[in-house]
Amino acid sequence: MPKIVEHDQYRRALLRRCFDVFAEHGYAKTTMRQLAEALEVSTGTLYHYFPSKQAIFEQLMEQMAQEDSAALDAELAGMATIEAKLEAAMAFFERTEEYGRKQLLLFVEYYRGFSPGELAQDAALNRIIRQYEQLFFDGIGVRDPVLFHLLWSVVDGWLTHRIYLPHAVSLRDLAAILGPMVAGYLRTYSGDL
Repeated sequence: MPKIVEHDQYRRALLRRCFDVFAEHGYAKTTMRQLAEALEVSTGTLYHYFPSKQAIFEQLMEQMAQEDSAALDAELAGMATIEAKLEAAMAFFERTEEYGRKQLLLFVEYYRGFSPGELAQDAALNRIIRQYEQLFFDGIGVRDPVLFHLLWSVVDGWLTHRIYLPHAVSLRDLAAILGPMVAGYLRTYSGDL
C-alpha cells in the first residue's frame, strides 16, 4: 500500500529541522546540499517543497513566528495585569534564550546587507513583524506600536548583551523594572488598563 504523506505537515517538519542547520553553519554558508543531507532527503525532494534556500529561510522564519506566537500566547493566557503579562513574557524569553539568540543571529546575518528601503519592502520580514506585533497586541492587550517596538528592542538587546556577557542581568529582573514603567506609561499617555 502506498505511503500517504500530508505535504504541508511534512514541509513544516522539514522547515523545523532546517533551523538547526542554519544556526550551526549560518545562512550564507549553508547550501541546499547540506540541508538535504542533514534532513536525510534528496536535494530533489528539498526543491520539490522549496524553490530556493531563500524560500526555505523565509518560510522557516515565518513558521517560527507562528509557533513562537502560539507558545507565548499560551504563557500569557489568564494573566490579568500588564505587569503579570510582561513578567510571564520575559520569563518565556529567558527560558528560550538559546533559541532566541540563534534566531536573532540568523536574522541579523540574513538581513545585514539589506538597505532600509529593501527592508521596508521585504514581504517576508513584514509578515513576521506583523505576526509578532499582533501577538503583542492580543497577548498584552494594548494596541501601541511604540510600546511593542520598545519591548521587542529590550528582548533583542538583552539577547545580544548575553552573547558577550552571559552572566548579565536576567530578563526577569528587567521585567520587574519595566512592568511598573509600562503600566505608568499606559495610565499617563494612553488611558489603557
